[in-house]
Amino acid sequence: MLPLSLKFSFFSFFILSTAFGQTTKIVVGTIESNFTNYKPDKQNPFFGAIHFYKENDQWNILTDSLYSKKQDFSVFYKGLKVGAVSSQVDTLMQTSPDFLFPYKFSNKKIPTIGHKSFVFSGMGDEKCYRPLIISNSIYSKQKNIPAYRKSNKNDSLLVTNYLIETAKKLNLGNLDSIKEKLIKKVNRVLMINKDCYFIDVDINLNMYCYKDKVPFDTDMSYFLTSTQKYSVSERKETYNSYFLVNKSKVTYTDYDLKYLDSGDFDNDGYEEIIFRMDKYNYTGYLMVTNKWNDFLTNHWNYH
Repeated sequence: MLPLSLKFSFFSFFILSTAFGQTTKIVVGTIESNFTNYKPDKQNPFFGAIHFYKENDQWNILTDSLYSKKQDFSVFYKGLKVGAVSSQVDTLMQTSPDFLFPYKFSNKKIPTIGHKSFVFSGMGDEKCYRPLIISNSIYSKQKNIPAYRKSNKNDSLLVTNYLIETAKKLNLGNLDSIKEKLIKKVNRVLMINKDCYFIDVDINLNMYCYKDKVPFDTDMSYFLTSTQKYSVSERKETYNSYFLVNKSKVTYTDYDLKYLDSGDFDNDGYEEIIFRMDKYNYTGYLMVTNKWNDFLTNHWNYH
């Protein structure tokens, strides 16, 4: 079992009657494969986890440990409802990682898509099904269907210019003299629509410098607070770095992302785009929301 000092918690939400002018808190989570000692749990092969919620027109990550005892969820895949599950919080259910408030499903059969693989295994060495989105929302419209395309020269140019200009703004250093070497490889591009897409690229830089505003010529050891930062610092490369291009504005998202799914759960005309992140001793979900301008991340550690 893992210690309870996790960066992953649950909040209380209540289904309120709209007949009295009240609104429902929207929650978005996933069906997770369950493991005991890194082996599939035969008694409870799946559990539910909530990652994000929307209240008062604002999306948030979970910040407290309150919860709703019972909850019915719709299960979504590619904008379509593929099932429904009934669940109840079970604090005695053993899960790996050790979640404080996992949802135990009462359904005899849980919806799955595809075959088991290592794609979403995290730190485990067992194959598992891809996580599926669960929500109490009645919406999951898909105006845009994300799809990958091959990269082109303009993708490389957009990322290179972003790295150079942002480094100057953050006083990280001048990269003009090495601009031809900044990009190791442009892998692919995830298209949301013609104005919004993500460029997946391997960078010859430690992107923690951009996130933590640490100059390139500084001794990195003082801020290496995790094994993942240390690993990136050692190789001085950041693989699978995702850059969001939204109406020509470029923003660094994160690295080691896997596109999971998307859906307009709050019915505002823009899909919530959800990525899975698996790094060393780190797994979580990143949501792109608020007209694709904001990033929310909720994660947990294994030890």
